[in-house]
Order: sequence, then C-alpha cells, then structure tokens
Amino acid sequence: MFYASAAGCSLRAGASIREERRGELLLAIVKSLRLTNKISSADLVRTYLPQFVLDDNYVAMLDRMHKKAALEEDLTRRHIPFVPLDST
Repeated sequence: MFYASAAGCSLRAGASIREERRGELLLAIVKSLRLTNKISSADLVRTYLPQFVLDDNYVAMLDRMHKKAALEEDLTRRHIPFVPLDST
C-alpha cells in the first residue's frame, strides 16, 4: 500500500508527500524492529537524504560544469589566458 500511494505522487508537490511517507515507513521499520531506544526519529532525519535533494544537487553540479565549460570556451576564443580548473 505504501508503494502504491507513494507512486501516485508524481509532481514536485507530491515529492514532499512521498518523502514524508518514506520517513513514516522508516519510523515504522525502526519501531517494528524494536530499535527505538537505539535509533531516534532525529537520527533518521539527519541520516536520510530525500531523493529530490540528491537530484537537485546533481542538476546544480551539471549546471556549474556547463557554465565553467562555456566560460573557458569564451576565454579561449578571446585569447584571454586563464588557469584551467580541473574538475576532478
């Protein structure tokens, strides 16, 4: 049932609902395994990074790489010396 209800959320607003339900599922797992004295809800919040946050970070990284490449190309075209920044 969790997967059916979480899969129904497809838009950005639905992402927060989906992440909230994943958090609830993690809490339920912790309670069912009787690990509440070892793992708190605060621990789950600190250690669990929602997928949309990872996706946003990945898109931001790709955007920075694109802007860097465009800037380096522009400087090269204008014959302006620069120190190339290594991406690795």
